Amino acid sequence: MDETPSFDFDGEMSRMHAEDAVWQRVAAELLSSSVFVLARIETADDGSRSPVLIAIEDPEGPVLPVFTSEDGIKSVIDARPELPESYVRVPCSDLFAAVVETRVLLNPYHPFARMISPEEVAVLVSEHRNSLS
Repeated sequence: MDETPSFDFDGEMSRMHAEDAVWQRVAAELLSSSVFVLARIETADDGSRSPVLIAIEDPEGPVLPVFTSEDGIKSVIDARPELPESYVRVPCSDLFAAVVETRVLLNPYHPFARMISPEEVAVLVSEHRNSLS
């Protein structure tokens, strides 16, 4: 796994909902950091192992929970015992590029959780790629 740094969002998240400019800054940091996602590890016939991401359901359908800290992911596992206890840490930019057509719920059960639409995921990935050019 890539060892990109995690980003501590708690200081910014309360302001993020009130100020769009804060979300833009947080989103840029998010795409440059690592996040945690629920996953089960599957072993292929050739012995290789790979994570399979776990989505949850809400009234609108599947949504991928994404966490900025291990404490956040552990709180969801505690609150939802039917979910697997396994998770992986991945670079957020790689994750978002792989799930660009999926709704993402950033930090579920956090007071400042944020739903990110598939369209917004695509824009974030595109903007992040452009900022690296």
